[in-house]
Amino acid sequence: MNKICTLNGYDIIITTMKTQIRTHRKKRISKKWAKRYGYMYFDIQNEGDAYVVDQKIYMTLRDYEKLRDELKSIPKPDCKCLN
Repeated sequence: MNKICTLNGYDIIITTMKTQIRTHRKKRISKKWAKRYGYMYFDIQNEGDAYVVDQKIYMTLRDYEKLRDELKSIPKPDCKCLN
């Protein structure tokens, strides 16, 4: 779990785990295998569920990306109109 950003004072915590598909005992080879074989993502909680606990929002990576795209699509008010 890692913290991505804040939204209105709430910290957003991503609950999706990223694990390497194939690993090696040496770091340099493991790094090459990560490029070649990639990663798998595991959701700890159900998709579509967001939990608020102690000023923190827990959600999956897909839910966070949907939320981010929705917030970008909302037009921001012009400062000229407010004057």
